[in-house]
Amino acid sequence: MSAHLVENKDATHDVEDDLESSLYVVLWVALLWTETCLTAPAWSLLMKQVFEVDELEGVGSSTKSAFLNSRTQLRGDVFIDRKPLNRLILAITELFAPWYIVVTREQQDAYDQTCEHMEKTDTTNMTFIMNLLKANPAYKLKMDMEILKLHDKIIDVYNFHLQLEGWPQDPPVEQILTSNGKFHAKFLVFTKLLCPSQVESTTSSKRRRVGDN
Repeated sequence: MSAHLVENKDATHDVEDDLESSLYVVLWVALLWTETCLTAPAWSLLMKQVFEVDELEGVGSSTKSAFLNSRTQLRGDVFIDRKPLNRLILAITELFAPWYIVVTREQQDAYDQTCEHMEKTDTTNMTFIMNLLKANPAYKLKMDMEILKLHDKIIDVYNFHLQLEGWPQDPPVEQILTSNGKFHAKFLVFTKLLCPSQVESTTSSKRRRVGDN
């Protein structure tokens, strides 16, 4: 699920949401079947931010968008001897990160005023006005969002990176993604009855309740 849908419970499910979801599919499969450079705590944090999103009822969660904006865990190589894979995941996150950039009210107002001015001015000043417009973050956000409405850009990203040299030829090996033993993240969640219950998350991405009490 895209960060946009996680944050906005009433949002319309659009094509860009599905395109962003491809990132999480690739990342999830890679984490389960590729040796990683991440420490156990760093891996756990990444899984918590991206795949185990705790949503407040009626509010949603911003952990996925924070991951896309910061990309902290993707600095340097994430997977051992998998440079094309590392580059592909980073490129996809960079493609969708602009969706979650906040444009200030002042920047948006300046953009709207410049657009209005363009409609009234003659062509002699058009180059100056266009340069002014392009310098505004609101303009860049608009252009980036237009790109996300199409499949072309993300297909180009995948095609470019899949053609790079260095993709492994050896079969994948299932990872035990902890420092000692299989990963089990246990944490308390609250049901609608406000009674704490323990939930266990496993590497199969399934959640199950622990115990009857």
